[in-house]
Amino acid sequence: MSDWNSVTKASDAAEVGGLHMSDEAELAGMGYKQELKRDLSLSQNFGVSFSIISVITGGTCLLPFGLTTGGPAVMVWGWVIVAFFTMLVGLAMAEICSAYPTSGGPSYWAAIISKPKGARLASWVTGWFSVLGQVAVTTGVSIPCAEFISTTATICTNYQPSTHKTIGIFAAILFAQGTINTFGIHVLKYLSIISVWWNSLGTISLLIAILTAAPKHQSGKFVFRTFIDGTGVDGVGWSQRSSPVYVAVIGILMAQWTMTGFDASAHMAEETRNAALIGPIGILTTFSITSNSRMMYAFSRDATIPTSEFFHKVDRRWHSPIRTVWLSCTLSFILGFLSLGSPVALNAATSIATIGAYTSYGVPIALRVVHSDRFVRGPFHLGRFSHPVAIAAVLWIGFILIVFCLPEVNPVNLQTFNYAPVAAGLVLTFALLFWAVSARKWFTGPIKDIADDQMIVDVVEAMAVSGIHNYSQ
Repeated sequence: MSDWNSVTKASDAAEVGGLHMSDEAELAGMGYKQELKRDLSLSQNFGVSFSIISVITGGTCLLPFGLTTGGPAVMVWGWVIVAFFTMLVGLAMAEICSAYPTSGGPSYWAAIISKPKGARLASWVTGWFSVLGQVAVTTGVSIPCAEFISTTATICTNYQPSTHKTIGIFAAILFAQGTINTFGIHVLKYLSIISVWWNSLGTISLLIAILTAAPKHQSGKFVFRTFIDGTGVDGVGWSQRSSPVYVAVIGILMAQWTMTGFDASAHMAEETRNAALIGPIGILTTFSITSNSRMMYAFSRDATIPTSEFFHKVDRRWHSPIRTVWLSCTLSFILGFLSLGSPVALNAATSIATIGAYTSYGVPIALRVVHSDRFVRGPFHLGRFSHPVAIAAVLWIGFILIVFCLPEVNPVNLQTFNYAPVAAGLVLTFALLFWAVSARKWFTGPIKDIADDQMIVDVVEAMAVSGIHNYSQ
C-alpha cells in the first residue's frame, strides 16, 4: 500500500519557501514523470473544456426533453439555478486541481486527500465512476452530432435517415476523433481554438437567426412563466400523478447535462503549461475523446483497468496515449450502439454521463471537506470561502444524483424506464465486488513513476531553476 503521507510531503518539496517550481517539478513532486508533451496554453486548455460544455451540442440534443419536461419556464430558470450551483462545484474542483494538477484528476485527488487507510478504495471507486462519466459524455456528444448530420443530409436530397445509417455516421465520427487524437497535442491545440470560435460564433449566429427569421415571437410571459408537462405517454404526466415540482426538478437535466465535462481541463493538466494555475482557470471558464483518453491513460498508469501495462503507453513520436484513445472510442461506440434509436435511451445516456461525472467530482470535494487538514492548497484558492463552497458543492451533487435516477416519463415500463440508476448501480457493484475479490490485494492507488521520495526531492531541486511563481498564503 502506498504511503500517501509521503506522497504529500514529496509534493510539498516542490514548494520551497513559498516558491512554486516548474510544471515538471510539480509533477515529479506527485511522483510522476513527464511523459505527455506539455504544450497547451491557457486558451487551448480552456478550449478543450469549452468544446465539451457546448450550448449547441448540449442544449440542442435535449431540447425536446426540455420543452416537454417543464417547458420554457423550467428551461430558463432551471438554467440560472443550475449555472449558479455548478459554478460552486467548479470552484471547489478548481481549488483541488490547482493543488494537484495531474491527468488522474478526481481519482488521484481522492487518494491524495483521503487518509492512507481509505485512500486506495476512494481512488478505485472514484476512478470507475470517472470512466462511466467520460465514456457516457463522449457518447452523449457524438450521438446528437450523428443525428444532426443525418438530418442535414435530407435537405434538397433523397436521403432517408435510418437507425443503421446513423450508427454508421456515429462510428465515423468516433473514428475521426480517434484519428485526430492519435496525432497528438500539436494538432489538438489548434483545433481547440477553432472549436472555441466555432461554438461561440455558431451560438450567436443561431440566436440572431432565430430572433430575426422566426415567423412569430412569444411573449415574455410565455418565455419566463409558461409551464408545460408532456411527460405522460398517455397524456397523464408527472404533474398530475405527482406534482409540478417533480417535473420542474427532473427538467433541470437539460441544463446540468450541458454543464458536464469541465474536468477535461484537469485531465489535460500534464499537457498544459503552468498547469497549477491554468488548469483551474480552464475548469472555471469552460473534445470529449481527448479528455476521455487522458483519463484512461492516467487510470491505466495507476494499474486500475485490466491489461493496464498494454494501455499505459505514450507514443514516442506523437507524445499521445494512442491505445487509450482507441479504447475510449470503442467503449463510447458500445454505449452509443445501445442508445441509438430510442429517445428515452438518449436521455438515459445523458443522465448516466451526469451521474458518473458528478460522482467523480463529488468524492474528492467531500474528502476535502472531511479531511481539510490534509489539503495543501495551490496558487488558486478560495481563502475563507473554501470550506462553505465545498460543502454547498457536495450538497448540490448529492441532490442531482438522486434527481437523475428518477423516472422521467409516465407510466414507467420497459420502454420508458430510466436506466441511469441501473448503469450507475452496475458500475458501483462491479467496482466494490472487484475490489473485495481481487483489487484490494494488488491495487495500490496512484502509482509513483519516481518511487523514492529522496529521488523526487532531487528531481524537484534540479528543476527548480525554471517556472518560479509565488503563491504563499
